[in-house]
Amino acid sequence: VNLAQLQEGLASQTFYKMQEGRYFVQLSLEEAEHLRASMHAMRTGTWPATCGVALRCIGNREGALNTSLIDAHGPVVESAELRYQLEVAEQLFRFLNNSCDFQARDLHVLRRALQMTRLEDRLPWWLDVRACRRRAQGRWQQLQVASVFVQGSEFENLAAKALLSRVRWVLAA
Repeated sequence: VNLAQLQEGLASQTFYKMQEGRYFVQLSLEEAEHLRASMHAMRTGTWPATCGVALRCIGNREGALNTSLIDAHGPVVESAELRYQLEVAEQLFRFLNNSCDFQARDLHVLRRALQMTRLEDRLPWWLDVRACRRRAQGRWQQLQVASVFVQGSEFENLAAKALLSRVRWVLAA
């Protein structure tokens, strides 16, 4: 692998191995209630054996439960690669919901997922959606999510992070 191939792989996110045919859909509370009732009403054999559906709640992930899974029907495959895909979807849904309390890893995942979007389009869109919410409308610059609006991708600070890592390694030796 040469440098050009590595740069292309990082920019296009091809090495993250997203599962084909896996979809994430955001539902209203009423839609989720109906879906869950339908899941419980299904009889064995009416659903393809290789198909699974998982019902998740992002609020549970943000709370004490630390998992978004509420209910599942059929095989819901778990692996390190698929866990990353789930993590991307969860952070994007949190961003769509105007969540503000992102941890450092959450912000890295979110920036990576948004790196193909134009930086100048993110803030106006987010502020328009937030204006529809019945929440306190504090200054966006003071929120943890603010870095998503000023930093295009996680690779902009890569040289500085590499230098800090090297200094820590030398000091530890």
